[in-house]
Amino acid sequence: MIICIVGPSCAGKTTSAEYIESETGAKYLEASDFVRSRYAECGSEGEIMDFVKKEFSEEGRGTFAYQVCEQIEDSNSDLSIISGFRTQEEIEIIRSEFDSISVIGIYANSLLRYQRKLKRDNPKSGYTYRDFLQKDFTEYSFGIMGALTHQLDGLIINESTLDELYESVDKEILSQISVWE
Repeated sequence: MIICIVGPSCAGKTTSAEYIESETGAKYLEASDFVRSRYAECGSEGEIMDFVKKEFSEEGRGTFAYQVCEQIEDSNSDLSIISGFRTQEEIEIIRSEFDSISVIGIYANSLLRYQRKLKRDNPKSGYTYRDFLQKDFTEYSFGIMGALTHQLDGLIINESTLDELYESVDKEILSQISVWE
């Protein structure tokens, strides 16, 4: 069984995936780790989003998904969690490679996500709401909104407390794992 969690930055994908991992012992893979690893291997300079655009242009939008698939196959885990995909193509690849997969979207409005970003990072970094929205627009250009509107098996709106997010994950994901398997 594979649970693929998608959504925009700071919506609660990683928090949810880590919670599921702690509750189930599932193998957790963060797609962004594959991006950062390849970025470092290539010795790239500049913004990582520019690197992703270049990789998508040269290698296809599913390039990181294939690496994730290999990792899942190598792990022989009964339950895997993936978070961090940004394109419909990545989700389509995962769906084509594995039989038992559930794609769950996590969403929160942009202002709340920006506030979370500031709490997570240095609030005095000079990172503005405009910077955040520009990053959002870049991610949206990759197709994340298409994935959120067309490919979901469930959706969690995460605009409240951490406890309420966990309750939603319990209801929408954890309670369904045995049904999916």
